[in-house]
Amino acid sequence: MIKLKEGVRERIDQSVRVRTLVWLILGVSLVLSAALIFIASRFFRTYDGLKEATDSYFTCQQAMSRLQDGSNYLTDQVRAYAVTGDRECMEDYFREANMTRRRDKALFTLQENISDDSLLIFAHEAMQTSNDLMLTEYYIMRLRALGDGIPDEDQPEEIRQVLLRPEDLNLSEAELRERAANLAFGVEYKAYRQRIDERTGRFLTVLLSDLWGQRENYSQQLQTVQRLTYGLIIAFFGVVCIAFAVVYRLVIRPLIHSSDLLEHQRLLPIVGAREMRLLSANYNAILEKQLARQEQLVYANDHDSLTGAYSRAVFDRFCADPGTDEPIALMLVDLDYFKRINDSFGHSVGDKVLKRTAELLMGAFRSGDLVCRIGGDEFTAVVFNVTPQQKSLLEEKLLTVEDSLKHPGDDDVPPCSLSIGVVFGSARDAKDLQVKADTAMYRAKKAGRGTVVFL
Repeated sequence: MIKLKEGVRERIDQSVRVRTLVWLILGVSLVLSAALIFIASRFFRTYDGLKEATDSYFTCQQAMSRLQDGSNYLTDQVRAYAVTGDRECMEDYFREANMTRRRDKALFTLQENISDDSLLIFAHEAMQTSNDLMLTEYYIMRLRALGDGIPDEDQPEEIRQVLLRPEDLNLSEAELRERAANLAFGVEYKAYRQRIDERTGRFLTVLLSDLWGQRENYSQQLQTVQRLTYGLIIAFFGVVCIAFAVVYRLVIRPLIHSSDLLEHQRLLPIVGAREMRLLSANYNAILEKQLARQEQLVYANDHDSLTGAYSRAVFDRFCADPGTDEPIALMLVDLDYFKRINDSFGHSVGDKVLKRTAELLMGAFRSGDLVCRIGGDEFTAVVFNVTPQQKSLLEEKLLTVEDSLKHPGDDDVPPCSLSIGVVFGSARDAKDLQVKADTAMYRAKKAGRGTVVFL
C-alpha cells in the first residue's frame, strides 16, 4: 500500500476548522430540512384533500352510472321479453329489481358520499322516474304473459296484480303481444327514458362543476406550497455547493478511494485536484502498459504468430487436462507436398498457404472449437459436442475447405490439398484420440492425399 507524504498528511490533519464549518452547514441543513418537512406535510394534506374530492367525484360518477345501467338493464329485459316472449328475460328483470338492485345500491352510495341535498335531488328524481317507469314495464310484461297464454299462477306476483285497461280487455293473444311490443318501444316509454337520462346528465354536470371549484381552491394552496418549496430548494442548493467546495478542496474522498484502488492495482478515476488527477493519469498509463504487455505475452504463448491459430502448447494442455468429458471430434490435418510449394514458390507463398489453411479451418468451425498449428505444415482441430451421427456434416465442412484450397481463386496462392484424419470419442480420451487421428491421417495420405479418413 502506498504511503502518503508527510506534507500531504499534515494538510489533511489541519482540516479541523473545515470540519467545524461542515458541522455548521449540517446545522443549517437540519433547519432547512425541518422547514421542508413542514412544507411537505402541508403539501400532502392539500394533495389528500384534492384526491379525496376527486375520488368522491369518481365514486359518485360510477354510482350514477350504475343507477343508469340498472335502469337500462330493466328496459332491455322488458323489451326483449315483449318481443321474444322469453321468460328468462322476465326472470332476469325481477332478479335485477329485487335481488341485484343496482339502482338502490347506487342511490345509497350517492347518499353516503354527497352532503349537498340540492345535488341529490337529481339522483332521487332519476330514481323516481325509473320506479314510475317500472309500472309501465309491469303492464307490458302482463300483456305479453297473457298473449302467450301463461296462467296467472305462473306469473310473478308483481305482474299478476296488474289490471288491464278497458281498451286492452278484449284483445286476442296476438293483439296482446303486439300491444306489448308497441308499448315497449312507444313514445311514452321513450319519454320516461329521456327524463332519466336528462336527470342523470344534470347530476353529473353539477357534480363536475362542484369538483372544479374544489380543484381551484386546492390548486391555489398547492401553488403557495410550490413557491415555498422552490425557495427552500435554492437554499439547500447553496448549502450543498459550500459543502462540495470544502470536500473538493481537501480531496478527502478522492484520496481514500484512490488508496483502495491502488492496493488492488485498478485504474484510478481522474478526479479531484490537479495533483490528484496528474498522479492518477500517470499511474493509469503505467498500469495500462503493464496490462497490455501481459496480454501480449499470453496471446503470443497461446497463438501461432504466423497463422493466428492456437499454438501447440494450447493443444498439449488440452490433451493433458481436457476439463470436460463431452463428445468431440479430433482431427489431424497435414498439407500435402508442402515442401514442394516452398521449393517452387518460395517461403513467402508457403506462409500464405499456411495462413489460408488456418483461416479456412477456423472459419469452418465454431469459435469455441480449437484449431491449432502443431507443426510446420500440420494442424489439429478439436470440435466439441459432436458425435459420429454428425459425420456427414463434418465431412461436408472439411471437403469445403479442401475445395477452397484446391481452387484458391488467387494467383498468389497455388492450389493445394489436405490429408485429414478424424476420430470421434470423449474429450477425456484426447491423448488416445490423437494417436488414432494420426493413424487416420496417414491412411488418408496412402489413399492418395487430398481426402478425409474417419476412423
